[in-house]
Amino acid sequence: MRRRHEKARTGCTISWQQLLRRPCLFVDESEVRCLSYYHRVVAPSLARSPDDTFWAVHVPQVLDREPAARHAVLAIGALHEGFDATLLKRASGVLDGLTGLTGRSDMSADVSAACAFALQHYNSAIRIVLEDRISSEEALLTVSLLFTCIELLQGSTDAAATHCQHGLGLYANDQLPAQLSAVFGHISIFRRLFNPLNLTDSVSPQADPCPTPVGEMCTVAEARQALDAVMARGARLVRLAPGNWDGDDSYSIQDARTEQFHVCRALSLWWQGFVALRRRLSSTSSVLESDAAELRLLETRWLASDVLARSCLAGNEALLDEYLDHFRRIVELAEQERAARSASGMRPPSFSFDMGYLPFLYIVSLRCRQLRLRIRALVLLKALSCSRETIWDACIAYATAKRVVEFEHGLSLDEERMRSASNPYPDKHLPYDAQRIVRFDLADEASLEADSEGRALVRRRICFHSSGPDGVVVGPSWEYTTMRL
Repeated sequence: MRRRHEKARTGCTISWQQLLRRPCLFVDESEVRCLSYYHRVVAPSLARSPDDTFWAVHVPQVLDREPAARHAVLAIGALHEGFDATLLKRASGVLDGLTGLTGRSDMSADVSAACAFALQHYNSAIRIVLEDRISSEEALLTVSLLFTCIELLQGSTDAAATHCQHGLGLYANDQLPAQLSAVFGHISIFRRLFNPLNLTDSVSPQADPCPTPVGEMCTVAEARQALDAVMARGARLVRLAPGNWDGDDSYSIQDARTEQFHVCRALSLWWQGFVALRRRLSSTSSVLESDAAELRLLETRWLASDVLARSCLAGNEALLDEYLDHFRRIVELAEQERAARSASGMRPPSFSFDMGYLPFLYIVSLRCRQLRLRIRALVLLKALSCSRETIWDACIAYATAKRVVEFEHGLSLDEERMRSASNPYPDKHLPYDAQRIVRFDLADEASLEADSEGRALVRRRICFHSSGPDGVVVGPSWEYTTMRL
């Protein structure tokens, strides 16, 4: 009996991996390849931190049982793989005539095929949702996040904000499931900043789905999620600032000042908890590089949020001059991050579902009026940023901020000299109030050009509005900005 058993066992060739393997739902070769690309490249690059399992674990679990999620993931994979080429076209605003400038005769065909594949699966996913063929609300929430990602990959900010709003609406009076709350908490920041306010988006803290953080923060993940909650409220506060919101008259300046008090208090409480957390981490053991990088970014986000929250209702650009120490610290943290990445050989991905350094270095470039500090921020923005971080486009951000700096200081910036330590630009006096740009708008039309080396340049008109007497916005002043692709 024992011999027969041993013989049977040694002759068996079926492994546990084979026994437990799920039947493959993807029979089309292009779908198999796209799903593999998602697992190998997309999921790791979209994770906010090593402890973020949403893209690598939760999404694959949902797509195994939900056809809508499977179609959405296939669309994400296709768009992500062709992201650089489609970004080139979006940044230019011109869909034809790129071949001669870029030297890539096959780019249009590649991009068209990837976009057609993505559109086919995106439409299939939408159809399933509209037909109410999703098994649970949690799955529907996951799909709404996947739709948000698809729209961000396409550069469709309004559509992305709409999907995010629909997802949050499912749990307006309930707590989000643990796997989803962190992701929704983060993307609600840009939804608040770029989606128009409505009557259900009250300024009352009691009505806010992202409450003020209280208590001790024990982990970096807890600190990250708590700051997301405060930044979401801060984004809404910026929308309430004079000149930023031209909708419902029921939002008074007193409402905005009340909300400003709550946001600034929440930021102060978060900072106290963050300092205590950082002290504990540094005293108990050596801080992992991943945690150190996260701590740098969290401090950067807090510094920028603190400046915006305290200054956005003033209607006076000169108030920002009081925050030079905040701006300087943001640049110092970004330089530390660049040094750490250089030592590890790490390069930023093309697309990020998370806010990295781009929006905060952009704020320094626009709102800090010390020339050398602005130039350092511009150089770091180009070095550290993904091509797109949620709604922020690095190419557009760099070009517009550089043009604002040139306009306010009355000079033309040379990129080689900007990077030079031996021949820096001299620090001039801070721009006068009348020289300061309060806001600007990019015109839709664009023209394609080539530099002396044949590289593609996009020229777009930019409309500047400056501050006149008594803080009144004057303008427009039309200028041009050039973007190197």
